[in-house]
Amino acid sequence: MSRDEFERDLKEYLRARKRASFDFKVLLQNLIPKKKEAVEIPEEVEVYDEEAPAPKRKEHVLTKFFKKEEPANEELARTKMQAEDALGDMKEIAKIALGMIKQLPDEQLREFKQSPDFEKMKNLLKKHELIK
Repeated sequence: MSRDEFERDLKEYLRARKRASFDFKVLLQNLIPKKKEAVEIPEEVEVYDEEAPAPKRKEHVLTKFFKKEEPANEELARTKMQAEDALGDMKEIAKIALGMIKQLPDEQLREFKQSPDFEKMKNLLKKHELIK
């Protein structure tokens, strides 16, 4: 409770206790808002204007009602399915790449097996359990 409210309540209480007559002057003073004194800022103080955040757009009542919110477990299940799909796709790409490597001529196949790329590919396939 602010000081103004307290003082107003106190005056009303005292008036009721005294059973005073109706006072128009007091009524008008209470209805008219009081002017607050302006605060002067010393020149030494720097004032920074804070950028106002962009006003948030309100959603329509029907949008809130019909908005479909997914529970966390459904979102987790969807993410898990996407990861499984990605692993399946990676397996398919590995099969295609190995098929193409097997079709290389013998000389190029030997060169590829001796290259560092072959070791990288072999490590990746083992890492994702695509080969033994």
